[in-house]
Amino acid sequence: MVTVILMVLMVSVSLLALRWISQFEEGECFDRLYEETGKLARSIERNTVSDAEKLEVMAALAAEAGDLSDPEFWEALDSSSMTEGITHLAILLPDNSILTAEGRQPAGQNGLSFEQEAALGTHISDRETDEAGRYVIRHYAPVIKNGETIAMLFCTIDLPSLSEKMKAFAYGGQGAVYIIDGNNGEFLMDTWHKDLGNIWSLGERKMAPGYNHEQLKQGLSDGERNYVVFVSETTGKYLYFYYEPLQINNWRIAVSVPENVVFSSVNNTRRILIGFLVFEIVCFLLYFLWILHYSRHEANEKQRQLDSLNYIYEVEKLLFNAHEKRDNIDLALEKIGYITSAQRVSLWSTNLQENVSFVWNEPGNRLPQSDRDDRRLIDGLKTYFSLGNSELEAESADVLKAKLPGMPPDGVKNLLAVPVTDVDGTLCGILVSYNQGHRQMSTLALKSVSFSFSMFFHNLFLYNTLKEQSEKDSLTGLQNRNRYERDLQELRQIYRHSLSCIYVDVNGLHELNNTEGHEAGDRMLCAVANQLLKCFGEQHTYRIGGDEFLVFSPDIEKEEVERLCRELTDTLEREKIHVSVGVEWITGDFSITDLIKTAEKKMYAAKRAFYTDNAEDRRQQRRIP
Repeated sequence: MVTVILMVLMVSVSLLALRWISQFEEGECFDRLYEETGKLARSIERNTVSDAEKLEVMAALAAEAGDLSDPEFWEALDSSSMTEGITHLAILLPDNSILTAEGRQPAGQNGLSFEQEAALGTHISDRETDEAGRYVIRHYAPVIKNGETIAMLFCTIDLPSLSEKMKAFAYGGQGAVYIIDGNNGEFLMDTWHKDLGNIWSLGERKMAPGYNHEQLKQGLSDGERNYVVFVSETTGKYLYFYYEPLQINNWRIAVSVPENVVFSSVNNTRRILIGFLVFEIVCFLLYFLWILHYSRHEANEKQRQLDSLNYIYEVEKLLFNAHEKRDNIDLALEKIGYITSAQRVSLWSTNLQENVSFVWNEPGNRLPQSDRDDRRLIDGLKTYFSLGNSELEAESADVLKAKLPGMPPDGVKNLLAVPVTDVDGTLCGILVSYNQGHRQMSTLALKSVSFSFSMFFHNLFLYNTLKEQSEKDSLTGLQNRNRYERDLQELRQIYRHSLSCIYVDVNGLHELNNTEGHEAGDRMLCAVANQLLKCFGEQHTYRIGGDEFLVFSPDIEKEEVERLCRELTDTLEREKIHVSVGVEWITGDFSITDLIKTAEKKMYAAKRAFYTDNAEDRRQQRRIP
């Protein structure tokens, strides 16, 4: 009771703490992500508005200047450039030529159009390429004189340089900042990658469960505020990627942060985990002190049981997966033999479908017992335990003969036996130890592990049942595709001279399901399966698909295989069931894959031939008015 209470209490507290931690961390993560992105967005928007205002002031100075190429005028413009955003000042003239502090550039060299830019007034461009092939954006302000736009003052901002400057502005430089054109996915800023590119040209990223690439693409295009979590191709870790619209053109700002950075603030989490750990340690210490007290109190009465705990543990450990590793049974019986100093230990099943028995003999002391004697002894013990007896201790052959008439078998001097019962109390096995060397015989060593053997029989039954279910087709009873895939690995071991592959497809199953229902289709499949069993047996006959069957027939002459296939099709046609059959017979070295593919091709050829016959083509009949 104390153990159960402690376990329930510990699990309950663990679940509550983990739930609270999860909610707390998730909230902290996304709150900071939203906040950081929002701050960056507002900062960029404010700087853009500020730059526009400064450009308009400079444009007013240009409107008052008499000669735009005057060096004093450009010195005045440079003195007005008070932020880093206003860089590379130039003036676009109506003839599309460019005027800078260094001089005049001919029209067309930069590919700019005065007419297009003037029509937009004060504005900022999307990503463009300058004469050197670098990615830039340009911020324009009209130079208006007497109500007419006489030039366009603009500054050019180098985007790669801007990305470098912005690296330290998200999560203390541990995050990455992106500005993305929502129209085409082009990066205007990317502090993570070396080169600016296009977000869609990067390809689809591996997303965390619950997120998808289309969600990201649609959200960026529609100007949503949302986030996704994907795997970084650079680091292989999860990145939290939050995006929202900027009030500039159709741009979006996004911030991506590695998972370890998002969850870096763990002070509250650490305190909770430490408290939880202290609670666990206290519980374990209390439990350990209780065990010490109990062990000391029970030491005198339970000394022999305590001495055998290691033996019980080792037997239980061996029996834990003995349903898969049968050699562990022999090892477990060997340990029992050493504990009881017996010459022989046997374990018999009484309710499994197969007759399961396991026997260990002391080396050099094999009893001269026959299988018939063993069977008689076990039958006698089954009757003995069915009467309600919980153990059998026979210290001599005479005592055994008195308790079990007709016993003992040859060579048995004494015997211990205990029943192995299932969880419902029914007898499922018998554990027997022969010819013990102890002066005082006791069934205690057998009883202490009888439950473990009970669980072994239970696991063996479940294992065999699940194995059969996983390898059997529930409808037809044939081997299923799981068994087929497994048998392919061992297929070369099942033949000596030749191997045939018979590929069978049921014609008209889909039409039958549509017209008469799936029960009729199931009956058709069962009929085909039954006939396959009659012709080829069960061992290598499989249902590998909805209406597809496959049979491997080893070491049978080609003529006999063809005869069986004719018998199969003729019998089924008498039942108005049509199948397409492909047969490939081969001998010597061969490729399993090629063998199956050849049979499959022959089946499809037979199927096409079947459906070209309009008298038998049900699907064609349905199109005839």
